[in-house]
Amino acid sequence: MQTLWQCFGFCAGGVFVVARFGVVLFATPFVCVGFFGVVITAAYPSRWRFVRRFPLAAAARVSDSVPSVIDAGRRLLMRRHSVSRWLGVIGLTFALVGLGGQGMTGAQTSLAETRQHAEQGDAAAQYILGVSYAAGEGVPQDYAHAVAWVRKAADQGLAVAQFNLGYMYTTGQGVPQDDAQAVVWVRKAADQGLAAAQFNLGGMYATGRGVPQDDAQAVAWYRKAAEQGLGAATFNLGFMYATGQGVPQDDAQAVAWVRKAADQGHAAAQISLGFRYATGRGVPQDDAQSVAWYRKAAEQGRATAQFNLGGMYATGRGAPRDYVEAHKWNSLAASRATGDTQQQYAQNRDALAQLMTPAQIAEAQQRAAEWQAAFEQQQSE
Repeated sequence: MQTLWQCFGFCAGGVFVVARFGVVLFATPFVCVGFFGVVITAAYPSRWRFVRRFPLAAAARVSDSVPSVIDAGRRLLMRRHSVSRWLGVIGLTFALVGLGGQGMTGAQTSLAETRQHAEQGDAAAQYILGVSYAAGEGVPQDYAHAVAWVRKAADQGLAVAQFNLGYMYTTGQGVPQDDAQAVVWVRKAADQGLAAAQFNLGGMYATGRGVPQDDAQAVAWYRKAAEQGLGAATFNLGFMYATGQGVPQDDAQAVAWVRKAADQGHAAAQISLGFRYATGRGVPQDDAQSVAWYRKAAEQGRATAQFNLGGMYATGRGAPRDYVEAHKWNSLAASRATGDTQQQYAQNRDALAQLMTPAQIAEAQQRAAEWQAAFEQQQSE
């Protein structure tokens, strides 16, 4: 029995965040229709370079009953209760994307039924059919048809459809690229309370994409999404307080929001909190707390956190000095980084090796290999 594990967020589409020196530069749906998660890319000054990927929600397992998943997802999507609607979205995503052929005969039968419902005006069915055309699942991939069906659902007020239609305008997928139209549709979804749409609208105001640049509006929309528990929005709201963009500068508020995101498992927030404890910015300086937060993000495979954690072990800050552990984490960081960052991490690892015995180096390499194997196993489950 083929099984599928995926990590999914709270809504259709994803969120792409690019930051440099702590400043959010861009926010827009990133993952093509059908994959629901959040991808975070953040660049930091000096040793704070990047965080590649962060899934917002826990995974769920799907096996044989593809048609029943589609049908159940469609029913849930039509309900008003937000939890039910998101369960519907998640179920439909599993059913329509990445099944590798298992159960597809039944899925195609269900898709034919979905088309019938769509033609009868069922908004959820229209959205599902649009997603199917975008993903090429059960039908030939056709972005023009995808837009047509998603638009029908969006016109009926289905928030996830409005959000994805905004994404299509952002990327020019099946329609001419048009930031102003993207804002129109993302705003419709945001006004209905869709957290990812609120977050993306905040990003549009922060960057002036499709709307006049307005930090106060960015803060307002980030706050709406953060209050619904969206980690990326919570992290960005903390950043706005840290820098005084759109709100008075307030380290206490910055820490409070960043901590909320970190507690949700947001890796970039965990790194940020680790840095604050290391430097005493907005919190009492505490190397042990710094190590604890770096470790949480490092265990998620974040190169920046692995490098910083290695540095703490190398210098004996917040943990006993341990060159083997320092070498291990620097090796892992170097294996994930690219370009100049990768070279920097590798140079640090090699400098540490000069202070170690061959036996210690071998031990560090063994620990890194074991960690990597366990991490890859965890990711595949």
